[in-house]
Amino acid sequence: MREKRSIHLRPKIRFSAGILLYDQPVKELRVLLGHIGGTLWERIEVGAWTISKGKLADGGSVFDAALREFEEEVGLRPQGNFIPLTTDIEKSGKCVHMWAVQGAFDPVKIRSSITSVEWPAGYGRMVHFPELDSAKWFSLEDAAKMAVKKQVLFSEELYWELLN
Repeated sequence: MREKRSIHLRPKIRFSAGILLYDQPVKELRVLLGHIGGTLWERIEVGAWTISKGKLADGGSVFDAALREFEEEVGLRPQGNFIPLTTDIEKSGKCVHMWAVQGAFDPVKIRSSITSVEWPAGYGRMVHFPELDSAKWFSLEDAAKMAVKKQVLFSEELYWELLN
């Protein structure tokens, strides 16, 4: 009798792209992070600050997706000399492409797109909220404490890129 083999299909790889905006005032490098919007995150600070990033659209380049997502989530179209950062694979299998660019932004002026989620899940009620509900400049030390842990490596890499 033949042994049955299970077939493990490789899940479809998901891609994401984003922009890490930084400024470099007189003494300290700072990065702009956005606070994740929505009911789940409203009372959480540590680990709830993120680099603006999102899914790739069909037919567009990875870099175009990064620009689009930043503009949708922050309300600013970044311009300048973009620094490509290392692509990262998250635990979920998502492949994240990231660029950094120097720029100025007043966090009070954040204008984030609205997203919809079924909440609570399975109840059929949709809630709408901004993808990012606020933005703030962080020193690299503070960003390491407040950011989504997996994204800290992008700020650290930026630091080393700017030293060279």
